[in-house]
Amino acid sequence: GRARVRAVTRDPRVSVCVSSMGTPLGELKTVTYKGMCTVLDDADTKAWYYPALAAALIPGDETFQQGFARFLDSPDRVVLRVDPGQRIDYDGVKMVNATAAWIAEERSHAE
Repeated sequence: GRARVRAVTRDPRVSVCVSSMGTPLGELKTVTYKGMCTVLDDADTKAWYYPALAAALIPGDETFQQGFARFLDSPDRVVLRVDPGQRIDYDGVKMVNATAAWIAEERSHAE
C-alpha cells in the first residue's frame, strides 16, 4: 500500500542513487542506476532475501540476523527488484580538481 510500490506498479522505470557518504571512499561520489523495477511478493523470494539482507546488515550475529529476518517477514511486505540498465557515475573530487585547474589557467591568461 505504500506510495512507492503503487508508483512502480504503474510505471516500472526507476533510478537508484548510491552515495559514498560514510564509506572508505569518502564523500562526493555517487553511482546511479536507471532500470526497471519488479514488485515481488512471493514466499520463495522472501525466504532467501530477508536472511540475505539481515546477514549483510548485521554480520557476525546470527541470532540477531534471524530475528531481523522474522521482523521483515510481515504479511504485506514486498521486495523491489531493480534490473539495472544505464549506469551513471559521479566523482565530485574530479570535478573540484578540474574546476580548480580551469580557474588557475583562466587566471594565468588574465595576467
